[in-house]
Amino acid sequence: MNETCPETGPKGSWLMRAFRRVTAGGWILLAFTVVLPALVLAVELTTRICTELFLDPVPDGWNLAAVAAVPIAYLFAWLSARHPAPRRTWPAAFLAGLAQGLSAYYALLMLPIALLGGLVLVMGWWYFGFGLIGILPLAPALAFLGGYFMRRRLLRATLGAPRGRLRGMGFGWLAAMLVVLALLASGVATSIGLHLMTRDDAAQQARGLHLLRRSGRHDLLMRACEWNREASFIGLQRLLLPSRDQLSIEEAQRLFYRVTGEDYALARARIGGRRPNLGRGFAEVFEWDNDQGGARVGGLLKGLSLYGSRYEARADAAAGLAYAEWTLVFRNAHVSEREARARIALPPGAVVSRLTLWIDGEEREAAFGGRSQVRQAYERVVSRRRDPVLVGTCGPDRIQVQCYPVPPNGGEMKIRLGITAPLAIDADGASGRLDAPAIVERNFRLRHDAVDLPQPLVLNLDPPLAEHAWARDTRFEPPAIVQQHAVRVPAWRPSRVAVVVDTSLAMRPSVATVAESLAALPAGVELRLWAVGDAATPEPPITATTPLDATTQARIRKVLSSSACVGGRCSLRTLQAAWDDLGDDGTSAALVWIHGPQPFPSQTADDLCRRLERASPDKRLYAFQTVAGACRITEALDGVRGVQTLVPADALADVKAPLRRLLDGWTGETEIWQCVRTRVPGEAVGEGREAGEHLVRQWAADEVRRKLVSGDAVRRDEARQLALAWHLVTPVTSAVVLENQQQYREAGLEPVQASTVPTVPEPGLWVTLLLAAVVLVGWRWRERRAIRGA
Repeated sequence: MNETCPETGPKGSWLMRAFRRVTAGGWILLAFTVVLPALVLAVELTTRICTELFLDPVPDGWNLAAVAAVPIAYLFAWLSARHPAPRRTWPAAFLAGLAQGLSAYYALLMLPIALLGGLVLVMGWWYFGFGLIGILPLAPALAFLGGYFMRRRLLRATLGAPRGRLRGMGFGWLAAMLVVLALLASGVATSIGLHLMTRDDAAQQARGLHLLRRSGRHDLLMRACEWNREASFIGLQRLLLPSRDQLSIEEAQRLFYRVTGEDYALARARIGGRRPNLGRGFAEVFEWDNDQGGARVGGLLKGLSLYGSRYEARADAAAGLAYAEWTLVFRNAHVSEREARARIALPPGAVVSRLTLWIDGEEREAAFGGRSQVRQAYERVVSRRRDPVLVGTCGPDRIQVQCYPVPPNGGEMKIRLGITAPLAIDADGASGRLDAPAIVERNFRLRHDAVDLPQPLVLNLDPPLAEHAWARDTRFEPPAIVQQHAVRVPAWRPSRVAVVVDTSLAMRPSVATVAESLAALPAGVELRLWAVGDAATPEPPITATTPLDATTQARIRKVLSSSACVGGRCSLRTLQAAWDDLGDDGTSAALVWIHGPQPFPSQTADDLCRRLERASPDKRLYAFQTVAGACRITEALDGVRGVQTLVPADALADVKAPLRRLLDGWTGETEIWQCVRTRVPGEAVGEGREAGEHLVRQWAADEVRRKLVSGDAVRRDEARQLALAWHLVTPVTSAVVLENQQQYREAGLEPVQASTVPTVPEPGLWVTLLLAAVVLVGWRWRERRAIRGA
C-alpha cells in the first residue's frame, strides 16, 4: 500500500506512475492514519451525529483524549519515517503501537456501524457515484490497518528493509491495552452501580448510588433510559446491563435523576441542542414528540421557541384586585408540526378567567368544562391535527398550557391568558403590587434577551381601596351581590418554623443565600432546619431559637454548603418528618420548603396531603421553588388546604428578596389588608363603592377552594358548577379552544360569548376615550361662552 517503489523496471501507464509518486511519499498513509481520524473526530464533536443515531464514541474527556491521540501519534511516526533520526526511532515506534492499539479498540467498538458504513459506501458509489459519508465509520478500522504500513515505513527508514524487529512498538501496544482497560473501568463501574441500585437492600442501593455519582458514565446512564437501549449497548456494556425486568425505563430515568440531578428528557434535549447545523436530516425529520397531547411537558423540542410575549394589567381600585392579560406567540422552525407545552406559576391567589386563541387571524374564546371532559376534547382534536389550546391547573397557583399544532417552517401560534389576582396593597391603600407569573417548565426554547417576560407591576388605586365594596352576581338565580369588607389586621406570625432545604445539584447556586437569609428570622422563633439527603430516614434537624448565635450560623452554613448539593434528592420523607415534628398542640407553625425541580419522587405524596388536610388553620406550608423545572410533589398538592406559594418570578430571579420579604412579615409588628368576601342574596345595592365583576370572580375562586377542602362529592360538584358559571380554571375545571362549532358539539361544550369575557383596554382605546373627552369638554365650553355672550 505504501511501499517505496524501485526506480528500475517498466514505467507503466501515467496512472501507475502517479500512484507510485503518491505512495512513495506516504501521502495516502497520512490521509488514512492522520487526516481521516482527525476529520471524523471533528465531525462528531460538531454534529454529534453518531451520538444521536447510535452511540457516543467520546462520552467523556478521557475517551476524547484517547481518540485524539491516534492522529497525533501517527503524525509523529509519519514525520519520523520521513525524516529519520536515531533518537526518534523508539518514541516513533512506541507511538505507532499506541495508536494502532487504540484504533483496534475503537474499530471493535464501532464494528456494527462500520459494516453499515461499508454498505453505504458501496451502494453510494454504485448507484449515485458518491458515497464518501460511508467512509466515516470505517475510520478506526482504516487507522488500524494503517498501523501495519506505518510499521513498514519506520523499518525501511531505520533498517532499510520493510521487515524486521521494530523496538518500542510492543510497548506501545501494551500502553494501549492499559488505556483501554482504564476506559472500560468506568463502564464496568456503571454497570455494577446499576445492578446495586436494583437490589432491595437500602445499604446496597446507597453503595450503588455513591459509585455511580463518583465513577459512573452519564452517557451509559442516559442510554439505559431509552426504549431501544439494547441496541445502544454493544459488547461488554450490553452483557453487563441489567435486564428490563430488573430496571425498567421509568426506574432508569428516576435513577438518572438521582445520580446527575437532571431530568433525562432535558438532558437528552440538551445534547440534541448542541447540533445547530444538523437540522434537516433524517434524524430530525423523524424526531417524535412522545409527550404530544399528554399531561407531561417533556424535554425541549428542536425548532420550537417563544417568539413573542406581552403582559399588561389594570386594577379594580374599589376591590383591590387586578386583571392581567398575557399574550404568548410560539414559533416553530422545525419541518414538522409541534405542540407547545408549559407550566406557569401564577401570583398567589390568582385564577385564570379567560383563554383566547387566534385562528386565521380571528380571536376565538375558550369553552370551560370539567377537567376530564376538556382533556378528552383536547386529545381528540390533537389526534385529528386541528387547532386546540388547553389550560388546566397542575398545583397550587399553577397552570399547564398546551397548544397544537404550531405550524412548521416558521409558523406561529398566538394565545392569550386572562388572569384575575388579588393585589398586595400598601398601607395607605393607594397602590398595590401585582406579582408576575413565571414559566417554571417548558418544552420550547426561551431567549430572555429577545422576549420580554412579565415583571412585577405597581398599580395605582384611584380612589384608594374602599373599606366596603360590592358587585352583582349575574350568573346565578336568585340574584345576589358579593360584598367585600377590607380591614387592617396584624400579620400572621408563627412561633415555630421548620425550614426544609432541598440539597439537589440544582440548588447549589441558592443554598448559600438561603443560609444567609435565615439570620433575618424574628427573635423568639423556634427554628428547625432540615437538609434533604439520600437516606430513607431523614437526618436530625438543626434546632435553635432566634436570634441565631455564631455557632448555629456556622453549622447552618456547613450543612447548606455548595459541596453538599449533589445529584437529585426527593424531599417527601423530610417534609413529612418536619411537618410531624412541628406538632399539633395549637401553636402557630410554618413549614418553609425551599426546593428545586422534583421530577421523580420516591413515593406518592398522598401521606403528605392527608397531613396537610387534617392540620389546624394555624399550621401552614410555604412552597418556594427557586429553580425552574418539573415538581411532581407540588402538582400533587393541587386543591389541598394550607398550602401557600411564594412569588414565582422573584424566586426564580433572586432567592433572597422574596424569602426576606416572607421572614420580615413575621416580626409581629406589621399589618396587612384582609379582605373578607361574602355573597348576600337579593338585588339591593350593597354597602360602599360598586366594584367590577372581578370581585365576584375572586369570591368564586376562593369559594371553590373552600368547597374542595371538605372532600365531599356534593360540595365538589357545587364547586365545579360555580367555576363553570364564572369561567374559571380550577382543580375541577379546565378551558379549551377548539377549531369549530362541530368540535364543541361533539365534546358537549359551549364556547364563552365574547361579550362576557373580561378585557384589558388597549392603549388605542384609552387614547380614543381621552380625545372624546377633550372634544366634549371643548364643545361644552364653547356652548357656555355662546350662552353668556347672548
